[in-house]
Amino acid sequence: MAQGNACIPDDFEMPISAFDIPRCYQGDLSAVVITEGLVRDRVRRLAKGA
Repeated sequence: MAQGNACIPDDFEMPISAFDIPRCYQGDLSAVVITEGLVRDRVRRLAKGA
């Protein structure tokens, strides 16, 4: 299995179509930015099996 580091720029935005956004926010958002801390926390929880 190949291993390597992924470099994601700080201003990388995901399209709102990739998420289940509540209707009350749909007209106000153009993109979603996910913080490094959120990703790290989620990876830790997945590793624990939670």
